[in-house]
Amino acid sequence: MALAEAESERKRGAQAMSTGLFKWKPDLLAAASAYGRAGDAFQRARRPADAVECWITAADAASADGQLTSAAVNLGKAAKAMDSMEGKDAQARASVLFEKVSAAYLKEPDLVRAAESMAMAARASARSGNAAEAERQYLAAADLFDAKPDRATYATKPLREGANELVKLGFHKGAMAVYARLLTFYGRLGQKENQHSVVLSRVVLLLHAGDEVAARQEFEAGLSIEGFLHGRDGALADDLITAYKSMDEKALREVTSKRPFGYLDHSITTLARALKPEGHDELADDAGTASGGAAASAAAGAASRSDAAADRRAAAMKAAKGQSATGAAVAASGTRTMEIEGLGTVTVTEFGAGAAAASSGAGAAASAAAEAEDREARAALFAAPAKPAARQDPEDEDEDEGEGEGEDEDDDFNAHDSDLELDADDAALAASPDEPAAGAAAAADDEEPAAADEAPAADDDMPAADDEEPAADDEAPAADADKPTADDEGPADDEGNFDDDLL
Repeated sequence: MALAEAESERKRGAQAMSTGLFKWKPDLLAAASAYGRAGDAFQRARRPADAVECWITAADAASADGQLTSAAVNLGKAAKAMDSMEGKDAQARASVLFEKVSAAYLKEPDLVRAAESMAMAARASARSGNAAEAERQYLAAADLFDAKPDRATYATKPLREGANELVKLGFHKGAMAVYARLLTFYGRLGQKENQHSVVLSRVVLLLHAGDEVAARQEFEAGLSIEGFLHGRDGALADDLITAYKSMDEKALREVTSKRPFGYLDHSITTLARALKPEGHDELADDAGTASGGAAASAAAGAASRSDAAADRRAAAMKAAKGQSATGAAVAASGTRTMEIEGLGTVTVTEFGAGAAAASSGAGAAASAAAEAEDREARAALFAAPAKPAARQDPEDEDEDEGEGEGEDEDDDFNAHDSDLELDADDAALAASPDEPAAGAAAAADDEEPAAADEAPAADDDMPAADDEEPAADDEAPAADADKPTADDEGPADDEGNFDDDLL
């Protein structure tokens, strides 16, 4: 039914445009009315394209007839219908229609409605993606009141709405221009607090663009406004710039979370609370987290340092153990057999080299655990019984003594065996415990003492690993307090005297 009505009204309007009451000229008033009703009917029939066409025709007829208000109303209907359609082309066409509406109201003149229509045209241009056209139209809306200071308050509304819309759509450059014009109108009106808010909004936009220097210059320019330096918005702007420059995200969040930021335009508030310090996005990715966190980077650095310290400690312990094992191996390899006159063949274990190596390893590692382990290794070594030396026939004693005399003279026993004290009396008693002391020499001729008896016990004669080892070139102790050393022995013809003294 609505569609039939729309078609009927459109036909009537077409007839009025061709002939009128007097047949020789069109009836523009009737045509505008008929086309207007046809547009309304098409809208009810959900035929927006036909509705727009009818309204535009009605506006042309009314404008030709001098009915500017009627023309503006019809154009406004057509522009709103186009604005409700999807697509950038529809938005761009709506912008053109709104600008025609503004021109129609300007002819009335109705500056307020003209400015509102121009602001709507700018909004449509912004939605279509034409930021430059949107900026021009917003500024044009404000210019309508530029020559009328008494009505400057009407210019602030479209400018503030326009700036908010441009920021929301991401056209920050155009928003800066609109805010600059808005700042001028607030100055004319003497609204200092609103001027402070505009300066803070511009600072937020500049920081979002990453231009901290320009933001500081904007803040300094705002100092010329009365009360800005000691005002609420001035303090917020200064704190915001300082936090941004120092790349302190926590301080930045504290500033933007304050209540005065909620008094700004919604788009500016959202933009301010989304600010991040310069270069912040790149540091959060190196620490490996989406939100960054300086805490995560610090924790990762602390963990890395802790792991490195643990690795160094483990390496030191390993080195200490390795050097301790090396000292024990050297000690174990220091066993040799030598001839001592009056005692026969003696098995001697040298510990100087091994102890020195182990002591050096423990000192290099500086570890008490390594030293304890080294002492345990030595205790186990000394506790192990040595194999007894082979017995020597009495018949070969004289021959062995003659051969051993020359060897003993060149022997370096005193240079290497710095800690070993050989007790001849104890060795003789150990070899034949049932014979009296007077027969010790005869027992020595019949039986060799065991190597285990000759070697001092670990607890009696061997110094601990911590004791300082005497140097190899230090004076070696005598084999017995009453017995001369191999170096002190006389020529071969004194051997009988040595045996008599021993007996």
